Amino acid sequence: MGQNVLFTIITVSYNSESTIRETIESIIHQNYSNFEYIIIDGASSDKTISIIKDYEPLLLEKGISFKWKSEPDKGIGDAWNKGLQLATGEMIGLLNSDDAYHPSTIATIANQIKKDSSPKVYYGICKFIQGNEIVGVNNSLFDENKLTRGFGFTHTTCFVHKEIYEKVGNFNTDVKIAVDTEFLIRCFQQGVEFQQLNNITYMSLGGVSDQYAKKGYFEYLDILKDKEIVSLYKLKKQKYIYNIFVPFRKIIKSLVLKSFLRQVKHYLIYLFNFFYFLIPTFSLKKNYLKIFGAKLGEKSYIHSKVIFYTWGNLEIGSNSVINSGCRIDNRKKISIGSNVSISHNTQIYTCGHDINSQYFDITCKGVKIDDYACIFSNCLIMPGVHIGKGAVVYSGAVVTKDVEPFTVIGGNPAKKISERNKNLQYKINYGFHKAL
Repeated sequence: MGQNVLFTIITVSYNSESTIRETIESIIHQNYSNFEYIIIDGASSDKTISIIKDYEPLLLEKGISFKWKSEPDKGIGDAWNKGLQLATGEMIGLLNSDDAYHPSTIATIANQIKKDSSPKVYYGICKFIQGNEIVGVNNSLFDENKLTRGFGFTHTTCFVHKEIYEKVGNFNTDVKIAVDTEFLIRCFQQGVEFQQLNNITYMSLGGVSDQYAKKGYFEYLDILKDKEIVSLYKLKKQKYIYNIFVPFRKIIKSLVLKSFLRQVKHYLIYLFNFFYFLIPTFSLKKNYLKIFGAKLGEKSYIHSKVIFYTWGNLEIGSNSVINSGCRIDNRKKISIGSNVSISHNTQIYTCGHDINSQYFDITCKGVKIDDYACIFSNCLIMPGVHIGKGAVVYSGAVVTKDVEPFTVIGGNPAKKISERNKNLQYKINYGFHKAL
């Protein structure tokens, strides 16, 4: 069903000449083809209309059904409703004219629909953009017990079955700023399910939600009160807390502060590695790692001059060894079994960059290495890889895919060479200081 589902993507715009190109480009580069695109413009006075006209032939050339209109409206809710009236798709996404989709966004939703039987509100990951850089991420889960703080996710990541709009109703044009969350509140009240997926939307900072953050949040709280979801006491309490928070909002969101804290973190990780190198005995090294959240089994050793990318996120069974010169990218969990040998200068990565993302996103997946695996020197283990029991990775291999148990692989990219004997009885005990 997934590839056959017709999607409708609606963009509303007003004087968006500086951002709408990126929005339309993200639509053109979707790796899902069965969708229509609608732009509702509010009678822009800048070059927005000219840009839309420039892209119309390219959209049609790509086989994308494209509709657009430009006329005055009564606000963003009114513009969204105009788009909904033109929509013919089963699934609807609302993409602001200063936001963009990751190339896989629509396909991610389509793949999920194949598994689901009931209409839902799907929401995803929002990555905040400033100066063409990712400066923040919202990957929060919806929690109905924390509605006074908001829905957790951002509306621009949402995809909604058309029948939900038919059930719940379109956007309330009487609401000025919190028009999106007012719609979500009605969905919540009528028992619509919210489900998180890993679809990505990039949101430019500085839009209406940022410019009128306080006013929008207070409007949202008033809606919760009017719909009898929260009491007057809770409403006043949240407004009081927010008023205390407001003076610190700019400081907390400051890019200068974020950059400073990131630099501090790098210094701390440098010191973490520096002190690990200085610790004289394996027993003390093991206790040092345990203090910072790592788990090492009996007679397992990590030799000096190993570089960790952070602390914690590392679990090793018994009688395993990581030799000197290795790099351990434990920003996501690395799980290593028992009797595993990892030779010199091997690099295990859990994070990398999405080369298809227009913003070069960082992506992370944990690595798992099962019992008796043998990894020779100078190998690269890439994010998300699972190396099976007893598998052997020859020197210099670049492992990009899972390795079956007792399989011998080598090369770049690593491929199967042979199979290993399955009758393995040995135990590794390589706790020798200054060993090469």
